[in-house]
Amino acid sequence: MSQLPPSPEQSAYGTRADATVAAAVPGAATESHEFLAEVPLHERLLMGYLGMLFLLAASAPALHHGGAMLHTGANLGAGLLSVAIVRGRLLGNRIIEALIARSVILVCLGVSFAQLTELFAVRGAANLDEALLRFDLATFGFEPTLIMDRWVTPALVEWFSFFYFGYYFLLIGHILPIGYLGRDARMVHEFALGITMTFCAGHLLYFAVPGLGPFSLPVFKHTLQGGYWWGLVSTTVQSAGMRKDIFPSLHTAVPTFITLFSWRRRATAPFRWTWIPVGLFTSQIILATMFLRWHYVIDVCAGLTLATTASFLAARIARAEWVRRETLALSEPMPSYGGRPRSA
Repeated sequence: MSQLPPSPEQSAYGTRADATVAAAVPGAATESHEFLAEVPLHERLLMGYLGMLFLLAASAPALHHGGAMLHTGANLGAGLLSVAIVRGRLLGNRIIEALIARSVILVCLGVSFAQLTELFAVRGAANLDEALLRFDLATFGFEPTLIMDRWVTPALVEWFSFFYFGYYFLLIGHILPIGYLGRDARMVHEFALGITMTFCAGHLLYFAVPGLGPFSLPVFKHTLQGGYWWGLVSTTVQSAGMRKDIFPSLHTAVPTFITLFSWRRRATAPFRWTWIPVGLFTSQIILATMFLRWHYVIDVCAGLTLATTASFLAARIARAEWVRRETLALSEPMPSYGGRPRSA
């Protein structure tokens, strides 16, 4: 039997319904592509990092890793939802979307930091403290924590404890004003990108080189004793539980990144007045990490390397991303409270 010619209700796609579906697919793909193009690199990095934490929980050998999966998965889900709300312009309110875009970095990184203790526990990796000490002695010929042991006095312990705890003041004093009050959208974006790179890379490296710190080794003759600030540091560290977060030293990396960020903007306010005090404060934080026996010298070197790398890359990637987004008429990578909207 000969076949009838295609009816008007048919096309190269088959039926008219098939044609309708096929015609809709390119549009859907275009919308998906436009949405992905709207997502800036710092949010991609943050979501990738949260996804890696979920995978670390899911692949943990411990039988009780279900809680870690639930917690890291919830953090990832909250992050993805926030990105969808902001980049999809679901609320239609630029101020609220800008607040969400700024808060997702701070909240997701803060929550993930709190989850590290649980992840270290379920993964059960061996400590590399003795290997790190041997590496320092073989490579550098010295270990600062061992040398500083002879200088331990209550006064010096208190001095360095103030700066070690002051790390949090330095962090809050820059992240909140720049992140929420900064008027220069390009500056805010670069800072967000650099901070995200520093924290995400640092946290993931903890699992590659786990260790407790020099204080865990029986190599010191003097006991650290101080006053208020030493008590505050000790309580804060102990309250975090058993952690293996020493390589790289983020107490070194983050203040160093902030110092480099401030130095490159020393011609503008407020950095023309703050970059020198910030640099001096950072130097004391770095010394404190070793004097108080939290970090080996290789941890500090890794922290310095991470900070300089993040500073170098953030400045260049941020500029390139702004050019790309302006060329494609996309919205700002870090939405400002009155910034340009996404193109129609």
